[in-house]
Parts: sequence; structure tokens; C-alpha cells
Amino acid sequence: MTTLNEKQLAVPSEDFQYYIDQYKIKHKQGYTEAYQISPTYTSRDILKAQFDQHKIDILLDYGVGKAYHFTQAKLDQYWGIGSWVGYDPAVEQFNTKPEGEFDAVLCYDVLEHIPEGSIDYVLQEIFSYSRGPVFLHVGMGPAQAILPNGENAHTTIKPREWWIEKINKYKKDFHIVYFHKTRLD
Repeated sequence: MTTLNEKQLAVPSEDFQYYIDQYKIKHKQGYTEAYQISPTYTSRDILKAQFDQHKIDILLDYGVGKAYHFTQAKLDQYWGIGSWVGYDPAVEQFNTKPEGEFDAVLCYDVLEHIPEGSIDYVLQEIFSYSRGPVFLHVGMGPAQAILPNGENAHTTIKPREWWIEKINKYKKDFHIVYFHKTRLD
């Protein structure tokens, strides 16, 4: 297993920070304030069933945005998890990288926003945080949101097979991966 203390093989692309800065601007403009339409919120029942099955107590939400699904919708209470940690490099409140491992990692509606050259880096990081299940939701078409630079917010649009190949590259034997509604084995 790659731990956070080991040297990671994949590195972020040169444009990684540029896109984080684009999202910092978007968040200042009110991006993600309508949590009720987010995949995390609309999938809350599916996720609750999985969290119950795997007895998730401590959850890392990788790409948490402003965490409205926790602070306003109180999904942590609905899911019955003990605690959650949020990480999002574009949101000042959550831009400190977490330390250690978690019972599970949730990464919903995030990966398609990462520049393609940094996908390996981010997936490697996500899996290094989880000692069990990883829950992923990846949009595979254009977003409604546009970045300040005029680009579509979904910077990496790839077919399902491409994503599965990438995910399997970093998944370890002890990880269970849920690719939205489907378990990957």
C-alpha cells in the first residue's frame, strides 16, 4: 500500500494549480451553494446503505467543496457516521491536506474537474487515504458550469472504460471501489 509517508510516483501536471485557482474564483462567485442538486446529496440513500454495510465511522470527503451537504443538509447525521474530514484545495476552509487514513473516501463529482495530466496523481492520493471502500462518482459529459477562463468545468471527459482502467491502476487488493452505483471488482 502506498502510505502518505511514502514517495508517490505520480505527480500533478503543470496546469494543476492553474485549475485549482480557477475553482477558487468560482467558489468566491458562489459555486456549489445549491447542494440539493449535487450527486452526493441525490445519492444519499445509496451511500447510506453502503456506509451502513461497511460500518463507516470516519469518512474523508475528497473534493468536499464548501461542505454544504454536511453543514446544511447534515448528511453525516443521516448516514450515521461518527465524523468526517473534508478536503478541497480550492476552498480555504478545507485546503489543508488531511493526514492519516480513513474508513472510507468519498469523491463525488470531482475527478472530471481535474486536468487529465493530474488524474493519476489524484487517484493515487485518494487511495492512499482509504483503508477500505472508495466511493467515486464521475461525470462523463460536459458540465453546466463554465470556468472563469471560458472552459467547461469538466476538463476531463472520458468514457467509463477509461476511468475504470485508471481507477484499477491505483486500487489495492483491500480496497472496495464503488463507481457511482456499481461495485468494481
